Amino acid sequence: TTRKFLEKEVFKTDQHVAIPLNQVLGRCCVLSVKDYFRSRPENFEEKDVYVCESRYSSKARAFKKIKNWPQSLNNGYKLLPRDENLEPKRVMSVFRERVEKHKEEIAELEEREKLVEKDKPNVPLQTEEAVTYFEQYNGNGFVIKTGDCVYVKTDTDGKAISQIDSIWTNAEGEAFFHGPWLVLPSAIPHTPSRTFYKQEVFLSTLEDTNPTNNIVGKCAVLEHGEYISCRPTEIPENDVYVCESQYDEARRSIKELPREGLKKYTHSAAVTQDEIYFFRRLINPQKVGANQTEQESKTNQYLQNFDQNSCSASSPANNIKLEDMMCDDSMDGGPRSVGSCHGNDNSNMSTPLTSKKKRDAKKLVTGYILYSGDVRKGIAADNPACSFGEVSRMVGNEWRNLPTSEKIAWEEKAARVNEETVAKMAEAELCPSPSPAPTPNSQQHPDLVYECCWDNCDWQFEDMQDCIEHAVTEGCGHVHMYFAAVPPHELEFQCQWRGCTRMRKAMIAPFPSLHRLARHVKEVHIMKSQGRVVHPDHRSKHFLASTRTKPVTKPLPAHALPGIALHAASMAPGLLNYSRNTPSPASQNGGGSTGGRIVEPLFVTVPPRPQRLLHSEAYIKYIEGLHSDSRSVSNWDRQLKASQETIEPPDMARLPAHWLGNGVGNHGNIL
Repeated sequence: TTRKFLEKEVFKTDQHVAIPLNQVLGRCCVLSVKDYFRSRPENFEEKDVYVCESRYSSKARAFKKIKNWPQSLNNGYKLLPRDENLEPKRVMSVFRERVEKHKEEIAELEEREKLVEKDKPNVPLQTEEAVTYFEQYNGNGFVIKTGDCVYVKTDTDGKAISQIDSIWTNAEGEAFFHGPWLVLPSAIPHTPSRTFYKQEVFLSTLEDTNPTNNIVGKCAVLEHGEYISCRPTEIPENDVYVCESQYDEARRSIKELPREGLKKYTHSAAVTQDEIYFFRRLINPQKVGANQTEQESKTNQYLQNFDQNSCSASSPANNIKLEDMMCDDSMDGGPRSVGSCHGNDNSNMSTPLTSKKKRDAKKLVTGYILYSGDVRKGIAADNPACSFGEVSRMVGNEWRNLPTSEKIAWEEKAARVNEETVAKMAEAELCPSPSPAPTPNSQQHPDLVYECCWDNCDWQFEDMQDCIEHAVTEGCGHVHMYFAAVPPHELEFQCQWRGCTRMRKAMIAPFPSLHRLARHVKEVHIMKSQGRVVHPDHRSKHFLASTRTKPVTKPLPAHALPGIALHAASMAPGLLNYSRNTPSPASQNGGGSTGGRIVEPLFVTVPPRPQRLLHSEAYIKYIEGLHSDSRSVSNWDRQLKASQETIEPPDMARLPAHWLGNGVGNHGNIL
């Protein structure tokens, strides 16, 4: 009502009206606001001329100025300039007085049109009488509580998984529970290439009420973060499932769980809480096809029937699934399920008693391994340009596309192979074969030495145990002494053993601790080393003979049997007391002790063929003297200034005196 308008102003609207021609009284002209004050139409009276500045929207009940006036509206008449331009005058709306006059009547009408608010009383909920709700309930041989997951018997003699949301009993004492269903991947539509976890389920949007008498067992459904880190101790591993998605039954679609995950339940102090076992390291569950999850569950049941009367899982075939499930670093992360009767097998696998058991465990096969060995050669021959990984992917795709019957046949074949393997292993354990007697050819070569190749060390040892004590003895070993001189802020436990493959890999991380590095040096570089045959004339000056106490052998009479002597020689090493005095790197400045005379063996063996090129000490020093920052090959400036005072006297014992025909002769020494 406060808007002002031009005199004789009209508005362009969005409404269209059809009027009969007999109701037309005459012609009029509507000009734009730009032309109205300066021009007038020809052959029109002033009373029939109107001005238009804005358009009116009946839907929004708002005015909006017209920016571009349509040229078609000016084609029906000719504009003539006015003798005197009109002054724009804006006046109040003629309807304002009418509104002010009838304001009371309008308010009265609005008051009558208001809806009558009715009183809304409190309506109590009609509940059944004698209904008691429970947090924890004992029934049908199970103790259940809200939040537990159970197996429910179905009409088809199968079992479904349901989560307990509420528990109650009615007036007759019958117990019921209500909660959502959890469905398996085989029960939902999905693409054939979609993969699932082996124990994956989906939270359904359907909920149902069932009597507690239909419960046939308990299970556990965990979120992904819980599934890889912990287990309830009273639930077997086969009854532990992982859930990370929700299945909408109405839309038949899969979506992720909400941010809060599965519904969490709080209980009073009277409710017995579940005991949870946390792994030392996270496990890595694998994903497989939907058909493979069902098939593997059937195969597991078949393999676990080797010894139904024992809970110790006599068949090692049950351990294959755990190895497939876990990473290399999680083998010591605890059992799959503490409540499972097969849980104790994992500790045996983490710390095997003998290497033989570990090798035998690798002989167990699965249906996929047998199938892969049968078809891999054909696929590789048909695709010669494909790499090993691409061929493996093709084999995996063909395995997933196999019908369930063929997969079960392969698994049964693998189970039979595993049965035979287990039988052979049991027979080998009951009847161990005696170790063969050592033959003369198996004796150690007399010139075999073990070298310490840490950094620039040149110590050589006749006995491997002496080399181990020299290198990795706690506190005084070469490895420990090397890092003791490094400042703490520059400490990186990298292997400095000459020729170590870790030094050639640029991105490999250092060892986490000095203990791990020492173990690496001992097991990889020393114990796996075959030693090196070095002639006594070519040995380092830091050579240490064996510190073991040599057995004193008495000459046997001529009529003594060789078999008795051989038996005595084979039994003697086990009766000796060993005493060691291995030098540490701190005492390497002193001269090395010369090796004692080696006892000649009873049988002279043919020396093995040397596998490495033997260099002289001079050539080795020449190689070690090569540096990238050296301008010359030899230290020529030192040689030019050589004198008797600057030259170190050579070691007489290391000079090849046997090359001289007459030996020392009358000279006193070979120099």
